[in-house]
Amino acid sequence: MEVKLRARDGAGRILEAKLNSGRKIVTPTFFPVYNPNIPVITPEELRKEFRWNEIITNAYIIWRNPRLSRIAEEKGVHGLLNFDGVVMMDSGAYQMWEYGRIEVTNEEIVEFQNVLRPDIGTFIDTVMPHNISYEEAKEGVKNTLLNAEVCKEIGDDRITWLATVQGSVHEDLVITGAERLRELDFGYYALGSLKVATNQWKFAPQVDYVVNALRILPRSRPVHFWGLGHPATFSLFVLMGLDSFDSASYALYARDDRLMFPWGTERLQDMEEIPYSPFLERYTVKELLEMKREERAKLLAKHNLWVILQEIRAIREAIRGEYLFEYVQERVRTHPGLYEAYRYLLEKYWKFLEEFTPFTKKHGLFAVGEEFSLRPEVRRARKMLERVKGRETVEIDPYGSVPITLLYTYPFGQSHIPFTEEAKPSFDPVEQVRDIILYQWGVRIEGELRVESRGGRARKVYIDDTYIGMVRPHDGMFVPSVEGAKLLKENLSFPRGRVVVDEVARGPVSEGKSVFTKFVVDVDPDLRPNQEVIVVDTEDNVIAVGKIVLSPREIEEFESHVAVKVRHGAGSP
Repeated sequence: MEVKLRARDGAGRILEAKLNSGRKIVTPTFFPVYNPNIPVITPEELRKEFRWNEIITNAYIIWRNPRLSRIAEEKGVHGLLNFDGVVMMDSGAYQMWEYGRIEVTNEEIVEFQNVLRPDIGTFIDTVMPHNISYEEAKEGVKNTLLNAEVCKEIGDDRITWLATVQGSVHEDLVITGAERLRELDFGYYALGSLKVATNQWKFAPQVDYVVNALRILPRSRPVHFWGLGHPATFSLFVLMGLDSFDSASYALYARDDRLMFPWGTERLQDMEEIPYSPFLERYTVKELLEMKREERAKLLAKHNLWVILQEIRAIREAIRGEYLFEYVQERVRTHPGLYEAYRYLLEKYWKFLEEFTPFTKKHGLFAVGEEFSLRPEVRRARKMLERVKGRETVEIDPYGSVPITLLYTYPFGQSHIPFTEEAKPSFDPVEQVRDIILYQWGVRIEGELRVESRGGRARKVYIDDTYIGMVRPHDGMFVPSVEGAKLLKENLSFPRGRVVVDEVARGPVSEGKSVFTKFVVDVDPDLRPNQEVIVVDTEDNVIAVGKIVLSPREIEEFESHVAVKVRHGAGSP
């Protein structure tokens, strides 16, 4: 399976994945659950009215219906559904948890999917709530892993098989399961939604479970989250690194006369007007309540699904714009349970988020709550400020004492903090450059610097007549030239600030070609996405400068992906 990372913020990302079937998905995404026995919104309507590419149906439900099973075996699941997009199939694991048993074995359901040929298939795992005992969870993990091994043996390679990490709130079981499933090398992974906790909007146990698993699962594979169906919850779990969700909530809520909105759920009979609804804008609440139940449920389901899909689109745009944290800050304030989970995530797992959070962004940071001080960008900046001492400073909460020479450098000059007036400092551009390099690279450049400035801010930087780099206007970061990289490298112990490539890549990279992961032999583990880096060969010779686009862990885990976008090669003009 081919996976490309196209945009990111926090641990959230946009992935483009080409599945084994040849069909493609873009994440984050949502798989609406379609039950062919109880059709509410048809796959054809999903494609035409909603312009949506993904759907999920249940292999067990089709298997136990002789008519549906016969058609599916003849035409495949895409023919049964009359849907040419991406089809995921659930195995019946949820039904086994809900009813205690199902009349099919794991081998039978995998073989059945081999015939139906969905794009994404699943084996039977053991679904676990958050209050399951340790012994029950241990047995469930054991059974899940045995079924995973069978799936790897008999599953059709033309299907991308999804493996679910189980273990509930028991950390050691989650880690054991995730490690074994990673060894088995599935194309898609998943986590359960700990149903009882989710239904009660208790999300802290989910945060522990998700992060413990994602620390182990490869970043080069998408990760699904089963049964999360309310739009208010999506952005928080995307921020943690989850890529897709599924639910029948849009239909279930509609049957109960409940309408979904990004901020929560409203009962139809309690409303006077219905906002944000292209499917309901022609009707009054009174007209809807007077409709036949089936007709009303269909309209409400369309409204609910539209809200869900619009939320997914909005989250993707927030990632592209690098303001996912700001988006999450807004969404978690719709429910105390979500806000509590967000605070818990930032307090306990900020280092996990920081590993994948861009070093610099094109979007500023908005301080709209007290938890702003807990964000990984803020904590990272406070730590890096310890490098720069002895300058005139300005107090900026929550960063502390910021040297005036760094007031235009990310994130200080790009943070929008209420009740704080923007300072207009005056300083020597040469000292500004020295401090930026010290803050950004951790080294102090000696020698006679000559700086061309504009509006009192440093731009092009020289030593004697040698151009060594520039201060980028939008984020105040130092972008070295090849000569500047050589100067920096002499002051940085190996492998700090570096990405090391093998001999095969040396020539193309020095000519300005991008660095691909398969040619990287070493990398500074403290580098972060969007950070300026020095590209060297195995003899530590500077061959290029550029911007790293993956984290060090991702460089190791993506088989063939751009690791560094080269800005200048040592052998290029």
